[in-house]
Formats: sequence, C-alpha cells, structure tokens
Amino acid sequence: MGAAEQMLKAVSNCGEFTHVESYCKIGGVGWTFTNYSFNKMVQTKDCEGSYTHDYGIYAYHELKLESDEHARFVQWNQQQVANQCRYNYFDLAYQVIPGAFLFVSDLTTAQAQQPKKLFCSQAVILGLRHALRNDDKVAVRLSKLNTRLCCPTKLACSLKAILGDPVLAKACH
Repeated sequence: MGAAEQMLKAVSNCGEFTHVESYCKIGGVGWTFTNYSFNKMVQTKDCEGSYTHDYGIYAYHELKLESDEHARFVQWNQQQVANQCRYNYFDLAYQVIPGAFLFVSDLTTAQAQQPKKLFCSQAVILGLRHALRNDDKVAVRLSKLNTRLCCPTKLACSLKAILGDPVLAKACH
C-alpha cells in the first residue's frame, strides 16, 4: 500500500478500498476512466497491465452492459474528460464528518449530467446511473446512494450485495 493510501485510511472512514475507477473496452482496446489525487478526470489507454502487475492489490466487479448502455457509459465518461472535470475534494471531506448524511443532499439530475467536480466513486456511480436502464438491479441499488457521501468501500459493498464478492486481479504470466 502506498503512502497516499495509508494516509487516507488513517484520516478517513474509507474502509478497505481507497480508490475506484472504470475499465472498459472500446474498439477492442481497454480504457480506464478515473480521477484521483486532485487531478482532472482522465481517460487512459490499456491499463490492464497495471491491474495485473501488483498481484493482490486490485479487486473488481464485472458488469455486463448492453451495447446501448456501454455507449452511454463511455459517452458520459468521455464528456467528463472533455469538460476537464476537476477532483471534488470538497465533497470528499464530508466522508469524515459524522452525521453528514443528515444535511448533505445528492446531486440533482441536471448536476449529475454536467458535473463540475467529481471524486472517484462519485464518477463511477454517476456514469453507471446515466448508462443503465432504470429497472436494472444495479441501477436501482445505485439510485439509493448519495454520490456526495459514497466512498469506494461503500460502493464496493453495494455492488457486492448484487454481484457477489469482488474478484482479485490476477498476476500476468
């Protein structure tokens, strides 16, 4: 575990996971959409090697998307990259405030379509909400989460309730 992750775990209630990102195939090439370390949202080509390089560090949930859902998911993420969506350190701070759920409301639908700032799990949830059909069991579960308060571990637990345990990334051979 890196120094940044150790510090984050020490000062927050983040739990097991300190970061989450989206990985998907576009035209046969693997792409990652993420924002981290106070940077703008980025799209990075073929990060699969970094997931398998450090065995046991990464875990994932796999969602099977229909082609129209996949297209909406990719479009939403690429829009955030094009808009240079910044890191949302302000909302991230709410995760360490006891009782924040009592006074922090989720983004409106309009804000979720054109966010100005996002932290990692917030971006994943909003991208999936945009892409999935409203009756999809994952979409229903994600609709109950306040994206401004949802840390990576809470997102992983929500997905686990539907998809089962996350899978540990396997080492390259």
